[in-house]
Amino acid sequence: MASSADDFLIPGHQKIIGHYQLLLKSPNLAPSERKLIESRLREEEAHVETLSRLTVPGPP
Repeated sequence: MASSADDFLIPGHQKIIGHYQLLLKSPNLAPSERKLIESRLREEEAHVETLSRLTVPGPP
């Protein structure tokens, strides 16, 4: 993956993760909403993990 795309994609996913974490701190969150947000948070974390693995340069 191109470096310029990495510079955009990973921070974008990290920003989404931050928003989900902030939402999960809300005391007014319904249990069903909490479950949905936790699921989406796990998906975003998996995306970051995948992108991070794809961007790590291999041995020469």
